[in-house]
Amino acid sequence: MEETMAYKRKIAKLMVSYDHRVFKRTRKRFTKEEALEWFYGVIFDQSVLWQGAWDNIEPLRKRLGTLNPYRISKMPLGNIRNAIKGDKRKKGSEDGGLHRFYPQIAEYIKYSCLLLCQKYKGDPRLIWNNQRNAKKIEERLMEFHGMGQKKSSMTVNILATERGIRKINKSGIDVSVDRHVRRVFVRTGLSTARSSKEIIEVARQLFPKYPGVLDGPAFCIGQEYCFPRSADCQSCPLEKACKKKKWRKAD
Repeated sequence: MEETMAYKRKIAKLMVSYDHRVFKRTRKRFTKEEALEWFYGVIFDQSVLWQGAWDNIEPLRKRLGTLNPYRISKMPLGNIRNAIKGDKRKKGSEDGGLHRFYPQIAEYIKYSCLLLCQKYKGDPRLIWNNQRNAKKIEERLMEFHGMGQKKSSMTVNILATERGIRKINKSGIDVSVDRHVRRVFVRTGLSTARSSKEIIEVARQLFPKYPGVLDGPAFCIGQEYCFPRSADCQSCPLEKACKKKKWRKAD
């Protein structure tokens, strides 16, 4: 049974009022070096805790000897793979692995560097600095290896909010559908199905001027309260209004 729009708006209002901020907001624009580090962090942000994705970029620099995309694009794939793989026996140490899916991430890094050099002069800022249309930026990002809808929309959302790039039109920024966002949308009744398409469409209906405003709160609520098996409903910021549709398979 689909919930009324009034109920969905109530849940959405509670959601956006939740202080969820993951990154500290800053008006400071990226330097080229910072943009590269952040770009590699986005690529690493796959099947790992997001904090670990960005924390591993400095160890990657030390092992490769550089973060320069021109140099990385010319490196043998095996060298990049070994740098990310590290020594599995030394997990948690300086020599430990940087990502469990190291063969895949190594390919993403190498071929993304190649495209970055071919189309954007090795500077990630040129992907977004001259573009106001959020969808165009998302399309550019999705050309890179390992960049799907989730990572691309997340990147545009962070650029427009946390990094203070005000010129980006927020009406084109969608939610980044991952397991946490999906679980919250389904359990609260915002969405009747698990499909990314429906979840994105619901967010557009609720906040046409900025659909992605629901992304951060939904992600954090899913990660901190709405667990797959034993949700902490009592502490959840949506507790007063949520209909707690736990019977629905959300993961």
